[in-house]
Amino acid sequence: MLVRDLMTQHPDGAWEAKQIITINHPSGEKITLRPGLKMNPGFMAMGIDIIELLDIELDEKDSQIQE
Repeated sequence: MLVRDLMTQHPDGAWEAKQIITINHPSGEKITLRPGLKMNPGFMAMGIDIIELLDIELDEKDSQIQE
């Protein structure tokens, strides 16, 4: 499952998490995305553009999906 599968894209192009998503990014950064925060392209999460996070594959060993 990709990060984008757990995100909603708004008509204005912004992205929002549908649930809490914790990602262990390949750079070593741990990034948590939360519902209620609209992130436009260019939004930086721990220095990483939200667009770069969308295609990260989530799996149980390096990411948590909390419902």
